[in-house]
Amino acid sequence: MTCELCGDPASSFLRVCRECILNRWDKAREILREAHAEARRELGLPPEPPSEGLECGACVNRCRIPEGKVGYCGVVRNEGGKIIREHAGRAYLDPHPTNCVGAWVCPGATSRGYPKYTETRGPERGRYNLAVFYGGCTHHCFFCQNYEHWVERERLSAEDLKRRASDPDVTCVCFFGGDPTPHYDQVIEIGREWEELRVRVCLETNGSLRPKLMRRIAEICYESGGGFNMDVKAYDPRIYYALSFSDPEYTFKNLEIIGREFAREDPPILRPSTLVVPEYITPEEVEKIAEFLASIDERIPYRLLQHVPQYHSADLGYTPVCVMRECKRAAERHLENVDACIYRYA
Repeated sequence: MTCELCGDPASSFLRVCRECILNRWDKAREILREAHAEARRELGLPPEPPSEGLECGACVNRCRIPEGKVGYCGVVRNEGGKIIREHAGRAYLDPHPTNCVGAWVCPGATSRGYPKYTETRGPERGRYNLAVFYGGCTHHCFFCQNYEHWVERERLSAEDLKRRASDPDVTCVCFFGGDPTPHYDQVIEIGREWEELRVRVCLETNGSLRPKLMRRIAEICYESGGGFNMDVKAYDPRIYYALSFSDPEYTFKNLEIIGREFAREDPPILRPSTLVVPEYITPEEVEKIAEFLASIDERIPYRLLQHVPQYHSADLGYTPVCVMRECKRAAERHLENVDACIYRYA
């Protein structure tokens, strides 16, 4: 597929290349908006954040939801003039060491924080993470690896999740999806009982939750020995919009809040990552993210993930290994601890 504006190679879904997103933004934005909105209509979701109705106030999208309708995330609805959050998804036991994005620096896989946050030297083999996979998301990433989350409809009750987390073989609870942002109230309800449940609490998120609410979850993660696997899509707001159809404002605010106000060296509470999307996430983009993270703390562990074709990104293929290595070198110019996660040598 070629870019509709210049003819250079581009994603068949986005239809515009990185250079035109940066240099011909007004025209590129309309093409991007149309692409994402149409894909969302096919899923039965609002094409864009609704702007007339009851304010949700939970995330960066600032939805105002009409009576009887749902917000951008597909989770929150206006029912009888009240905001209702439908907690749906699935939960399962994931044996340690897990394939969690933050596993390379977490107590469950590395014994970091021993003996305060883990009783085990080395990986917690024979123990489990309760993985809580929520349906719905505040973004619409065209490369989403869990895009089936949009149709998750199995109800998740806080009481049932707390019961499952109380299993003595469960050492942590990770909320992900989709994204846990629309479900923040249930995350807090379960997470605040971490001490009684004897678990660490972690969040895998795009960071779009309202900072005031994120602080409440950060306190839980900090005290329990858990952490934030924060997915940083891009540094430039235009590239961020292209990839996710959303805004990075709260993501970067929350990175600062967690990194400065809840700093913890062992194990680190902040574990950001970036998916290196071919043609759109470049070493220069990665270096800007790394420079921002270093302005908070040079010790923040930063992980680069290889793109695997998913959802609407099949034509982009796997991120070339040479690009992954170049991105890693760029990040290492600013950060002390950088990892490149490569699944396939392409």
